[in-house]
Amino acid sequence: MDLTARKYKFIEDFIRMINSDQLTKLKELEELLYSDEITNSDVLPLSQDQIQYLDDIRKRHFSGDSESMSLEDFRKRFEDSYGISH
Repeated sequence: MDLTARKYKFIEDFIRMINSDQLTKLKELEELLYSDEITNSDVLPLSQDQIQYLDDIRKRHFSGDSESMSLEDFRKRFEDSYGISH
């Protein structure tokens, strides 16, 4: 079961358990679960300073001026460090 299917199953299970007094908590959970699906930059809760900071980090990464690495490089380093074979 992939992540999206698990997310929807979790929501369905949660709805079965909830009573009317807990509806507010359900709305908060729904917002949390769907927060990763926001694509409209107008609704992202980031200030201009935060956006600029993230842009600076991204530029340093792509220019090679930082110690950041790709996810694949991180996985390889992690697997090598802990003797995990994939």
